[in-house]
Amino acid sequence: MVGINLDSAAANQGDLTARAAFPLLQDVPAVNAVGLLGANKDDFLLFDSRGDLAQYLPVLGGPNTNLATDDGVRNLRGALLSLD
Repeated sequence: MVGINLDSAAANQGDLTARAAFPLLQDVPAVNAVGLLGANKDDFLLFDSRGDLAQYLPVLGGPNTNLATDDGVRNLRGALLSLD
């Protein structure tokens, strides 16, 4: 699992890396990884072992993926464990 920090949030990268137990990649305008993936801030994109997009969990309109809640952790854990 890795996180992609939005280019607009580069100044806050230290705050996130201090709390995260996973690698954080910093997006930059020249790459625009978040835009290329068609994602929004706080969305989860889960890829299978072949590197194919297996599940897209949008922060809005999808299951709760707020990792500050037990329900959000359960939902994300279940989605990750369902991958091949």
